[in-house]
Amino acid sequence: VEASARQFLNLALCSDAPLLHSPQQIALAAIVRAADAAGADIDAWLARAAGEKGEPASEAALGQLRQRLGVVGTAVDAAAGMPPVGAIKDIN
Repeated sequence: VEASARQFLNLALCSDAPLLHSPQQIALAAIVRAADAAGADIDAWLARAAGEKGEPASEAALGQLRQRLGVVGTAVDAAAGMPPVGAIKDIN
């Protein structure tokens, strides 16, 4: 899970994500994306983390959080299609 989260973070730094989203959102997106890829059930943890006053977040609030994290993931996925920095050559 750690390697997958680190890969996501490395891609995030090559995308628009740091300009559009807070570091906390990017980090949470990396954790959720890595856990989902590993098949871990992270929804209970997310509900507790996103809840208020010790109460878990509602299903609707959890859905909205997942949607916002998906937007971060979309920005990072778009960056994944970019060529590696070393492969970019000077056009001049």
